[in-house]
Amino acid sequence: MNVVFITEGNTKLGLGHVFSCLSLYQAFRTENCQVKIIIFGDKSVDKILTGTNYIKLDWQEKKNENKLFDLIKNSDIVVIDSLSTKEYLYEKISLMIKVPVFIDYGNRITYPKGIIINRTIFAEKIKYNKNKNNIYLLGTKYFPLTKAFWYVGDKKINDNIKDIMITFGGSDPREMTIKILNYFINNHPNLNKWVVIGKGFINKTSAKFPKDKNTKLVYYPSGEEIKKIMLNSDVAISAGGQTLFELARIGTATIAVKVVENQNFNIKGLEKTGFIDFAGNWNDKKILDKIGKLLMNLKNQKNRIKKMNIGRNLIDGYGSVRIANFLLGVASSGQI
Repeated sequence: MNVVFITEGNTKLGLGHVFSCLSLYQAFRTENCQVKIIIFGDKSVDKILTGTNYIKLDWQEKKNENKLFDLIKNSDIVVIDSLSTKEYLYEKISLMIKVPVFIDYGNRITYPKGIIINRTIFAEKIKYNKNKNNIYLLGTKYFPLTKAFWYVGDKKINDNIKDIMITFGGSDPREMTIKILNYFINNHPNLNKWVVIGKGFINKTSAKFPKDKNTKLVYYPSGEEIKKIMLNSDVAISAGGQTLFELARIGTATIAVKVVENQNFNIKGLEKTGFIDFAGNWNDKKILDKIGKLLMNLKNQKNRIKKMNIGRNLIDGYGSVRIANFLLGVASSGQI
């Protein structure tokens, strides 16, 4: 089977779509499919997609449409993961491809014939105008995580908080990492602080990050390394993107900060389940005080155990495998 992903990602907008497609890429590759990613992105995506088959193209530009269509014309499955694609482009691809797949984030548009996947929390409750031309895969059972998170061991919940993880995605355009690290150095110097620095960070040099003897700067960690940090951390401070679902898979109690508007749905849903505590928007003047108060609530071991169970019951890690198996079954049958 030939599978193509069409997506976007950069330092300014974030890299969530890139990691989402990468996780599905890995699932299809385990089934020996021929897979490629067509991406509109900056240099930050090059480091994330190292070792994969990808092509950089501003595919939403009208002048590049024919090139895009040439790249996908012999594909069995085409997956579009985008928040800005125009309806007419979906319609053209739907007519070209045997199994067109559209990643949706909240009933964004009226989709043509194809498979619609909305893996966000409580997606099952969205009132789609369903019809016989579409198949809907809805809910967090379809949330795709990279291969490192397919298999996860037990997590120990310590009596006390000793280790804090600070993670703001692959690029941290708001530079929240430095701000929050400063807070913990000044207010909780005895905690071990594991600071994840992504490949798209604006401030990458060690000189720009404050440090004390309990600060560990982790540059460009692999999926396995991130998983290990999450397993060993008692609490995480995180942005509201895909990382929240990785933390849920591991079961690490999390305080979330919204850094872009499209994280609102993730945060509200996960807060409603009880898995995360929401501190507020990145530009809230009292954001650090709120983080401090929420951290105090998590000192109680029973609270962290409860959150671990909620997260692990919500995300089992096999979303990308489920999607790949389902789409390959549809492609083999020859029809939607």
